[in-house]
Amino acid sequence: MCSCLYEQWMADNGCGYQVDSSPLVMSLWDLRILEIRSILPAEQMALDFPVYPPLVVKICRIHSIRKIQIVGDFRYSSVSRSHFKILNQIFPFSSSGDKGHTNVDVASFVFHALRTAPSLVTKLNEVLSVSPIGRVNVWVTAAMIMHVGSDYGQHMLELTARDGACCLPLQKVAKYYKAISTAIRRTRRFADGSPASSAAISHCGYWELPLGRDTNRSDWEKEKINRTSIIETAPISGACMVDLVEIELISLFNRIRPLPREERSWADFCSRRQEWVASGSSGGFKLRVGDSSMTVNKPVMFENVDAAEMAQWLDEEPELVAKGSEKFELGKARAIYGTSPKDYAVMTYAIDSIERRFADVDGIISGHTGKAELIDVGIRYQQAVRKGRVMSMIDYADFNIQHTLDMQACVFRALAKSCHKIRFHPDQLRALDWCAQACLNSFCIFLTTKVNEQSSPRAFSQDNEAPIS
Repeated sequence: MCSCLYEQWMADNGCGYQVDSSPLVMSLWDLRILEIRSILPAEQMALDFPVYPPLVVKICRIHSIRKIQIVGDFRYSSVSRSHFKILNQIFPFSSSGDKGHTNVDVASFVFHALRTAPSLVTKLNEVLSVSPIGRVNVWVTAAMIMHVGSDYGQHMLELTARDGACCLPLQKVAKYYKAISTAIRRTRRFADGSPASSAAISHCGYWELPLGRDTNRSDWEKEKINRTSIIETAPISGACMVDLVEIELISLFNRIRPLPREERSWADFCSRRQEWVASGSSGGFKLRVGDSSMTVNKPVMFENVDAAEMAQWLDEEPELVAKGSEKFELGKARAIYGTSPKDYAVMTYAIDSIERRFADVDGIISGHTGKAELIDVGIRYQQAVRKGRVMSMIDYADFNIQHTLDMQACVFRALAKSCHKIRFHPDQLRALDWCAQACLNSFCIFLTTKVNEQSSPRAFSQDNEAPIS
């Protein structure tokens, strides 16, 4: 296929996503300029404290914004961390939460770098030259680490200075480096067209991330709409599609080896909960300690839930109750939803023993441990390095929007209908039925609301409404 035909085909059918170095895709590099055009520089933070050597204040030649530089000809063998402590005021943390989750800061890094290798002052100053006073501590620290530890930092700093993007406000800093990250990953080229290695792509793609977790907050009104109101009218999401998927799932599940006859009952599963409970968030579960309450993780949560109380959950109304919260991860806002102890326990009981046997199904590599898991890694490696083969990964932009609740319930219904082959314990069949019904009776507790909002059971079927409780 000639290049012009390929580019035309990708333009028409690639849904805006191409990975090559064609002129069309190389134009992605121009998007970074759009982020800095007609943008005022960052608001100048007042310096209410004096700055002493080895630190000096400089003025940006482009934006007239104050910056900090380190004196080059200074006797760094005699300095202490107190000489640089003021850097943490000049470059403050975006929040106490960010500070609490950070184990190194600008002051500490500069002090140890110069005590170890005074020649690093040049590299540190190159980072400070694109860091106006007031830039968040996390970003400046990360930029110094990347520049000192890698040769590719020089490229990013030179590009930033050449573009005049040194004094952008924080929101535009994120978009500017995001544009660079997207361009270099999809073109495998630098802005000047020269090839970029995998190491360079990984390095340059990181600069969009260290902007502080606390600034990444979700639009909860949009989250609420996504999970309670959106109705997708695409024909493929109708009831006939669910029926077809259920038939296919039953066919797949029938290939799974039967479970052992001694598969445990629900009561036994509850009494031995510390064997299967995972670590991590408990979905907002709080434990009363004296006059206050504190959030605890899953193991602690289940230590404080009586086994007799758990045993009654299968007889209660099936429902999924999710509590929304901010993940506060690097790079972008992400809303996460933690389910209640009841949801987690019943679903784990229903599918845990099955998930470990999914490797019985051709095309699924899952559930193996030990030597079998190592063999799986080798198989994937051999498939990935075959000549002429390009491997990729497909993910959902938003699983909760793109999967209907009925389709999720369909998975549990299909498992239950495979019971003659898999040999479920009778309690597991009850749990599968509970899960299928619960998927169609889902509720969210959003950060902006105090009462439960019912998730739209349509999940995109035109025949259903999205009721609000």
